[in-house]
Formats: sequence, structure tokens, C-alpha cells
Amino acid sequence: MTEDHDRIEELLAGQAMHSLEGEDAREAERLLSEHVPGCLQCRQTVVTFQDVLGELALAAPPVEPPELLLARLRSEMRAPDTVAPRRATTQRSFAMWAATAAAVAVLGLAAWNTVLNHRLGHIQTQQRNVANAMSFLNEPGSRVVDLTDARFTGSRVVMGFRPQETHVVLFGTDMPPPAGGREYRLWLGQNGHFTFVRAFLPPEDEIVVLTLTFDASLYDQILITEEEADAPTTAPRGDHRWAATLTPSA
Repeated sequence: MTEDHDRIEELLAGQAMHSLEGEDAREAERLLSEHVPGCLQCRQTVVTFQDVLGELALAAPPVEPPELLLARLRSEMRAPDTVAPRRATTQRSFAMWAATAAAVAVLGLAAWNTVLNHRLGHIQTQQRNVANAMSFLNEPGSRVVDLTDARFTGSRVVMGFRPQETHVVLFGTDMPPPAGGREYRLWLGQNGHFTFVRAFLPPEDEIVVLTLTFDASLYDQILITEEEADAPTTAPRGDHRWAATLTPSA
């Protein structure tokens, strides 16, 4: 059976918002049990809807919806089932998106668009970055070194590179955010002298993917420090967090 994914996305959105009734609710349950488990696109859609709705609920303090909207909601939800076909179609559509209308009224259309677009864009970009990083780290010829710090045993930070090439990937998981007003800085060492590469902050999911350009064979150490954000970048002065030695046999 060929499924209509536009229709499926509508039903999954309504199901995530608990706004479906009758045939629509039964169809959504069927999709969740029969179609979604075997469809990667729909599994990702369900996760995205759940994440967006969770963040939307926390995006702004609740306020009372306008009285005009409440009156329309009550009128539509109380409408009888035995109506003209066009009216029935409109009612099912409105029931499906009633929760969305209420959310837009509570948060404002601009807030909805901002949260939704930011979240979806972040998910897609981060998935692509992680996939590209893992592919590079696992390719034949890539060398991977661990950056370790006994104080951050729960995190894992590695750097992947190829000798005599300038494409470098830094990949980290479970990297805690630095203290307020501070940032992480990446340095390259050569005979005890360090060159600043870039500053960064871990995203909310604590997965860091940095694509860098330098010849790792020219350096003997890589270092990540925690520095005051307004400190000069002439030399590492803050706390050393992660470090590794780079050697020809690394």
C-alpha cells in the first residue's frame, strides 16, 4: 500500500498535539503501529514534532487566548457530525489544527515561526555535520587522536586528520558548557608555542563538530582551554581542558 506522506504528516502533527478524533485518530494510531516503525522519514517526523512542541510549550509564559478565538473554538468543537460534506471536511481540518491555532494565539505567530524554523534548521544541520564528521573519521587513511582530561571523564573529544592534508575535524560529545562569561578556545602547539585557531561554545545537545583547515603534521600538540570571552588570543592563559600530542605516528 502506497502511503500519502503529506496526509501522514498532517495526521502525525495532529496526533502529537492530541487534537484528533474519530476516524482521523484511528488512522493516526494505525500509522504509528504499522507504517511509522518501518519508515525512517516518518520516524524522524514524529521526533521533530515532539521536540518542537516541547520547546514551543516553554518558549513564552502562558496568557489567555483572545475571547474571539475561544468563542470560535467552542463553536467549531460543538458542531454536529451530520453536516454537509464541505462543512464536515472543514470541521475535521479545524479539529486537527485547533491546538496549533491556540498555540499561535498564545505565543504569537512570530514566536512560532522563530522556534519552529530554528529547531528544524538546527536538527538538519547538526545531523548533516555529525554524519560528515563520522564519515571522515572512519575513512581509510584518517588518523584519530583522543583529547583527554581527567576532570571531564564523561566527555569524549577526538580530532581526525590526514597527513599532509589540510582538512581536519574536531568531534566532541557530552562537552559541558564553560562557566558564565567564558568560552572554549582551540590552540595548536609547536615547540611550546601556541597558535590560536578559534573559539567555540558547545550547543545545547553538547555535541561539537568543528571543521578546520590546517596541516596537522606541522604541529606537535592540540589544546582546548577555557578562557574569559574578552581575554586576548595571543596565548592560552585559562584552564587547560582537553589536550593531545600530535606525532607522525599518532
